[in-house]
Amino acid sequence: MLSSPPGSDESQSIEWHDATLVIRGVAMDSTGIPVVRINGLAANMRPQTAQAAEFWSDPLPLQPGNNTIQIVAANSAQLESTRVLYVNYKPGKPPGNSKGLDKQNILALLQGGVPAARIVDLVSERGIKFSPTASDLKEIRSAGGTDQLIQAIQQARH
Repeated sequence: MLSSPPGSDESQSIEWHDATLVIRGVAMDSTGIPVVRINGLAANMRPQTAQAAEFWSDPLPLQPGNNTIQIVAANSAQLESTRVLYVNYKPGKPPGNSKGLDKQNILALLQGGVPAARIVDLVSERGIKFSPTASDLKEIRSAGGTDQLIQAIQQARH
């Protein structure tokens, strides 16, 4: 399951406006934690349970236009699962705040095991594209959101 870049778990193709991209997600297998490679390079891994681990890439440089990113997870029996992500890199700022995170992005990152401190950084860098209600903030806090994350969300909406 991919948690970043936003929208990558629902689609095999995304549009991106930064020169680099970090792939994040959670790999799971009933036989134990799989090994994940992104474009042939071992991903950084952090165990979450005996069967799941968070993974992330170092920043991947993108070329203008279409980029193909291959994510391969292999279990202890060497069975592999492959996911291909197509990234259309368009240099420059996107129109509006399309990079901003919405509530679902934030919840998916928290549920995917991304540390709240990293999500604070993302909110600070990208902003948000929703007007959080007290109910939204309560839901984010229940999913593991820290005081710092709630504060960053509140500051980003202004």
